[in-house]
Amino acid sequence: KTLYAKPIRIEEINPVVRIYPNPSNGNFIIEFTNNEKSLSLTMAAPDGRQVAVGHFKTDDDRISINIPEVAPGLYLLSIALGSGKVINRKILVK
Repeated sequence: KTLYAKPIRIEEINPVVRIYPNPSNGNFIIEFTNNEKSLSLTMAAPDGRQVAVGHFKTDDDRISINIPEVAPGLYLLSIALGSGKVINRKILVK
C-alpha cells in the first residue's frame, strides 16, 4: 500500500510586500499589505551603527524613503508597525 502525504499549505501573512528598487542608490519604496501603518524606520550598518534615514513620504499603502550620503553596502532596515510587529529587511545601497 502506497501512502501519500497530503501537503499542508502554510500561509505566512507578510505585512511588507516588497522594498524596491533593491539595490538602490539610496531611494527606496516600501509597499505594505493588510493596511499596515509604519510608526518608525531605523537603519543599521553591518557594524551595528545607526544610519540616518532622510525624509520619507507616506502614502496609504507605501512609504518612499531617502538615505542621503551613505556609503555603498548592505544595511538592515527595521520597520516598526502600528500592530506592534517589527519587520527587518536587508537593503543594498550601491
